[in-house]
Amino acid sequence: MGATSTEKSRFNIASSQSLTASYVVGDDLTSRANAYLSCYEEDVGALFITYTTGAGETGATCRFKIEFSHDGTDWFSEQKASETSGVVSHTDLVHAFGGGTGGTTYYTQYNFSIVARYIRISFTETGSPGNAGTVTSYLLMGAGISLGGGGTAGGGGTVFAEDAQHASGDSGTEILFVRNDTLAALAGTDGDYAPGQVNAQGAAYVHITDSSGTSIDSFGASFVDDSAFTPGTSAGSPTFFFADETGTDSVDEGDAGIARMTLTRKQITASEYPEDTASAAADYLTAIAYKRTESPADTSGTDGDYEALQGDNGLLWTNLGAYLNESDTPTARIGASATVTGMSPFFDSDGDNSAQEIKATSGNLYKLHVYNPNTAAAFVQLFNTASGSVTVGTTTPVYVLYVPPEGAVIEDFDTPLTFNTAITYACTTTATGNGDPTTGLTVSGGFV
Repeated sequence: MGATSTEKSRFNIASSQSLTASYVVGDDLTSRANAYLSCYEEDVGALFITYTTGAGETGATCRFKIEFSHDGTDWFSEQKASETSGVVSHTDLVHAFGGGTGGTTYYTQYNFSIVARYIRISFTETGSPGNAGTVTSYLLMGAGISLGGGGTAGGGGTVFAEDAQHASGDSGTEILFVRNDTLAALAGTDGDYAPGQVNAQGAAYVHITDSSGTSIDSFGASFVDDSAFTPGTSAGSPTFFFADETGTDSVDEGDAGIARMTLTRKQITASEYPEDTASAAADYLTAIAYKRTESPADTSGTDGDYEALQGDNGLLWTNLGAYLNESDTPTARIGASATVTGMSPFFDSDGDNSAQEIKATSGNLYKLHVYNPNTAAAFVQLFNTASGSVTVGTTTPVYVLYVPPEGAVIEDFDTPLTFNTAITYACTTTATGNGDPTTGLTVSGGFV
């Protein structure tokens, strides 16, 4: 599974890293998002190390160890095996090199097999404390290896497996284009390799074709608002309509479609129907506008001409006089206005045993809707007394409404209840008592 190319990729492990008495992962690895290399193929790595002893050293050595992991969490060192009396013992493999001369540079190179998913390399030093040496190291691997999560790639660059997750600090290979201010062929003939090209602003040239492979060279022209357009000469990207006066063509829900027009290029809207067309459910309609005038008058030239409806203050002018007989009685529906008073609503989401005011003065009660959420029955007592003068449980109500457990009562009085002093109510557990329901009742209604 190793790389088939002879090209190698270089990954820095440590850059003049100061050594200590404890193992420390190479500083070029620890500067990455993850302090290790991520490998996607088996291969052989060549580790190169340069070690410089401290200035006053007489017996220092550099030690390094290589660790492997399949999950990036649990790590295992290289192992060496030794046999004693038929028993093979495995211990961590530690590499050491160097010499006893201070301020001297030593070199070594170590080849090892890569079969695990992740690799990390650590360094330490034996010698006098406070007289640390430095180490520089890099790793050469096959160009076919995909690496991520550490190291600085050179040579063949970094390759990632399909659908591999991005991580901050991942290495990659830059894609280079050729700046060519005038687009021209850079390869010898069809089928040759050629680089991409960009213009002076760095924008890449692209070639757009339609489904048949024909090049698309223009997307139409743009016109300044209110500029002249010459049919048959000016170019543009118009909105096309479908000439269809019979309306036989249709589309399904969710489909794209083209709008309809008449044979004289007039757009047909959804709410336009030929004369004497039958209505249908869900027909689209257009609001009717009319001319506002305080006094209706003819606005067209002669009998039979089209003419706009006329109205004033939101009311449509009509003429009934010529078509009413002496025995006819015209009927009109009167809506709410300044001269017609509608009911005033009230609402209480937590009706309890305290006296609640609906109206502080005389009035009529037209509607009373009550819901009882409790498992026990409840009552609504109505009083013809101001709320401040009502003592619930003592003051006698003028009307009592029974509300069943977990039920509702809707009273729409055909003849309203009249109160000549005030309209007050209370919600209790008995008809004339003052017990408070466990949960407040929902009370609403209308009064005048």
